[in-house]
Amino acid sequence: MSDHLIRIILAQRKDLSQDMVMRLIERKKTESAGFLSDEGAAMLVAQDLNVEMEKGEPEGIQIKDIVSGLGNVTIRGQVTEVSAIQEFKRQNGSSGKVLRFVMIDQTGEVRCVAWDKQAEELADQQIQGRSVIISHGYTREGLEGNVELHIGDRGEVQVTQGTPEAYEQSVSPAISISDALKREGVVDIVGIVKTPPRVIEFKKANQLGKVLRTKVIDQTGRITLVAWNEKADDLRNVTVGEVVQVSGGRIKPSIGGSPEIHIDSMSRAEVLEHCPTHLADFHPEPIKISQIKANMRDVDVLAKILKIQPPSSVKRTSGDVTQVMRILLVDDTGIIQASLWDDKTELNLKEGEIILIEDATSRERLGEISISVGKSGGVSANPKLGTGSFEPPQKKIKELPSSGSFIVEGRIIGLPTVRQVQTSRGDTVDIAEFRFRDSSGECKVVFWRDLAKQIAELKQDTKIRLFSVHPRLGFKGGVELSSGPMTYLETISEPPSEIKPSAKVDKIIELKEGVKGTVQAMILELSSNSHASPICRKCGTEIEFKDDKAICESCGSGQDIDLSATLFLRIDDGSGFIDSIVGSPEANALLAQDAKWILRSIVEKKTPRIRLTVETLSRLIGMRILAEGLLIKDLKTGGNIFQIEKIHEMTA
Repeated sequence: MSDHLIRIILAQRKDLSQDMVMRLIERKKTESAGFLSDEGAAMLVAQDLNVEMEKGEPEGIQIKDIVSGLGNVTIRGQVTEVSAIQEFKRQNGSSGKVLRFVMIDQTGEVRCVAWDKQAEELADQQIQGRSVIISHGYTREGLEGNVELHIGDRGEVQVTQGTPEAYEQSVSPAISISDALKREGVVDIVGIVKTPPRVIEFKKANQLGKVLRTKVIDQTGRITLVAWNEKADDLRNVTVGEVVQVSGGRIKPSIGGSPEIHIDSMSRAEVLEHCPTHLADFHPEPIKISQIKANMRDVDVLAKILKIQPPSSVKRTSGDVTQVMRILLVDDTGIIQASLWDDKTELNLKEGEIILIEDATSRERLGEISISVGKSGGVSANPKLGTGSFEPPQKKIKELPSSGSFIVEGRIIGLPTVRQVQTSRGDTVDIAEFRFRDSSGECKVVFWRDLAKQIAELKQDTKIRLFSVHPRLGFKGGVELSSGPMTYLETISEPPSEIKPSAKVDKIIELKEGVKGTVQAMILELSSNSHASPICRKCGTEIEFKDDKAICESCGSGQDIDLSATLFLRIDDGSGFIDSIVGSPEANALLAQDAKWILRSIVEKKTPRIRLTVETLSRLIGMRILAEGLLIKDLKTGGNIFQIEKIHEMTA
């Protein structure tokens, strides 16, 4: 504790003892909840006792020792920011004036408020950057919860000469955005403007106010920059990519609780002519769709538009009506639904277009992740970020989880059944159910509304690709697929040409050698003699592999490879069974999606032929078929064999 201050108090207050002064100092420290040093508390006690300091410049207390509720405060420091003088009307009708400024010393900074006459005098003295001594001030808690020093009628402000070096050193350097997000109070940052500024005008107390919002980023994070009134005008024309330096910004929580940096008349914000070295090579990278999780903020994603729904009107909880446009996006890792709100619905977007979405938020509903782009987000078409890969990823039926949104490809098994149901809202809608098969298995699919009508028009064995279907657990176990608002389908190929049988279907036992016939039968067995080979799609010649390269000796091509399969089957129609043989292209049609992985296996193994075993094609066993062919003599065994020319899977 400063003995010097105690001696001054005792010299002017003979009625007090040293113990009494010590108790007053301790009480002052207790009242400040530990925010006052011994010297600061002694100075305040001296001021409360009207003890005059020694002649010369007043001692004052340090800014770090200031707390709310003090009277007769003296401080020394340097003025760093000054607002314009403002006039206002009091409740009694009288006029008043106020001037706000910021002072710093070696220990911190404080906002000061000068009233009426003091405000006029300071406005004329141009105190920006000057060293000052404020005497007989009092402290109050400001609207933001911080302590303010007020200068009223009793207050005095003395402008001194020079700028103490210690004050200049007290100005804090810019910090990273990630550090700013963790702090409270005043911070300085430097960042790149990420989103176009939005300015909103409002009325408050019969005065017109303005607020600007934009987002700035650096290598460590991003933060919303909120500029008020004249600072909003200063930044109104800032463009995306420019670098701004903010001094004296204040960290405040947004309505949602996330930190924002606010600047007003007491802050500085300027656009830098040259980008700082540490930001020169910084380019934020969007994330992949598969990396988007629930409840993420500031999501940037580069994707291709698969489908666009026209904008529709939505009523908010506040009662306001706004517009929303939903789009389906894809990249090389997955698909996701995006909702574009308000002015984003006016964008002239096209299906197949590459877009960059910035500052979206994500949510999860019924196991599906989606993103939403509001006023603070951005959407730009054909961004200069490289094309990348946007090949839609596909899932096998056996790989599907019990929730999410996926793309699958396969064939319609059997004919869809369509019926009408009544929803919980009382609407009557169409619903279609059908079986769907790919190389890994099959499952039930349920389509609603217009999709139900669309699928009902397709024939069985049509090859289709389903976009944005939603898996779920069926009542009998296993996975079922269901349509959603963004689900759609593409027809890849029509089913093989239907067999037009003669007037009657023949029994296997009635087939005659050399005579064509048509039978309805079930596949009992698949012979191990079944095989497949690669052929040239251009000329049909078998492909050979030389030096690990596929080459067609006939036309020299090796880039366009197709599959030629031969299946040896035993079929039964109830009257008897017979060994049968079916070659391509009918065999390929029967293999359906299995043909893809068979061809891929051939190419990977660099083999001219692969044996097709019952283990690999077990799904064919028990399949009901309609087959047209010719009964011939097997030259090796002397028995009969049914040579199938056309084959078609029958509805279960």
